[in-house]
Amino acid sequence: MTRWLNIGIILLGLLALVGCNRAQQGEVRQSAQGVGQQIESAAANVTLATKVKTALATRKGLEGAKIDVDAAGPTVTLKGDVVNREQAELAERVARETDGVQSVTNELMLRVPAKGPAAAVPGPPARG
Repeated sequence: MTRWLNIGIILLGLLALVGCNRAQQGEVRQSAQGVGQQIESAAANVTLATKVKTALATRKGLEGAKIDVDAAGPTVTLKGDVVNREQAELAERVARETDGVQSVTNELMLRVPAKGPAAAVPGPPARG
């Protein structure tokens, strides 16, 4: 799909070249190439993030479905809540072991269970 999108962008760029002088034609070509590279980069990021997300979701003992994954080049960022430090460490290890990942930014937060009404901060005493 990405290939066809790139081809479409290049064709649109070539159509824009009709009636342009050489300098304008060069600018259009450079713009078309830049857009194509951005699309390829974005597709690679989505592909890597999906690979990591799949690895996390299918890892036994890990609540990976609740972890968000972003990719920028070979670096992935893990975000979300985990129940304990071991889950965060396991998620990071799974991400690092995923093919194509060179570094991991772990922004996972430990989820603290709510304790109910008794844990609420008491307000001022009632007057009455």
